[in-house]
Amino acid sequence: MDTRTMILVAARELFLQRGYSNTTIDEIMSTAGLGKGTMYLYFKSKEDLFLSLILGEWSELQKKIDVVINNDSPPHQRLRMGFSEYVRFFEGRPYLLSLIMDAEASLRHHILEDYFSRYYARLPVVIDIVSQAQREGAIRADIEPVEVINMFLAFANGLIHLWISQGMSFSLFERAMRGWDTLWRGLSC
Repeated sequence: MDTRTMILVAARELFLQRGYSNTTIDEIMSTAGLGKGTMYLYFKSKEDLFLSLILGEWSELQKKIDVVINNDSPPHQRLRMGFSEYVRFFEGRPYLLSLIMDAEASLRHHILEDYFSRYYARLPVVIDIVSQAQREGAIRADIEPVEVINMFLAFANGLIHLWISQGMSFSLFERAMRGWDTLWRGLSC
């Protein structure tokens, strides 16, 4: 594992255990088994380290979504695969929302700003996929494509929050895909 990754892994562990505000750079570097000065070769500050940790996770999600939206499958299948990847991403990282919610308001602002800039950058492509599905008769044409997208995202995000608040006591993926099927029946022609 390279030095930067060692720092990120130690930081994630401590941020989860102690919270962002209660974690010091000294503790992070001690956990990583490195000297304090080493951190500054990779990150400007604790805030920069935290943002790198979270934004690195968003990048992983973005890569998965990009693979799906550039896939040659029929539009309705790409939409289902994208939804599936989104849910699996959070199911594999239940700590992510906890980290974000624990962060200071200024950090949450940066994180959400990055999330929405990535979302809006891909939105035209996803709208086009929904529009293709509508033209092919897979989705009702009386619903705006962006509304279709927002319905699925709102459902997924609400379910992810419920899953975390209930101690991850159910299969997020299974329940999400049952919900997908229900929503899809209401949207399909």
